[in-house]
Amino acid sequence: MPESRLRDIEPKLEEEDEDTLLRLKAKLYRFDKDGNQWKERGVGILKLLKHKQTKKNRLVVR
Repeated sequence: MPESRLRDIEPKLEEEDEDTLLRLKAKLYRFDKDGNQWKERGVGILKLLKHKQTKKNRLVVR
């Protein structure tokens, strides 16, 4: 079997042109209409990002 070599690549998060205004750990919830209650969707890092050129903001949870 031939030997193959893998090269390191830098992962792209699409956040290179943005400044982080806020970063914190958060829980994400969704509202269940049938049960008339909030249900936990997950836990992750919440970021509020601002694009350097367009000045538009976006909220990301990963």
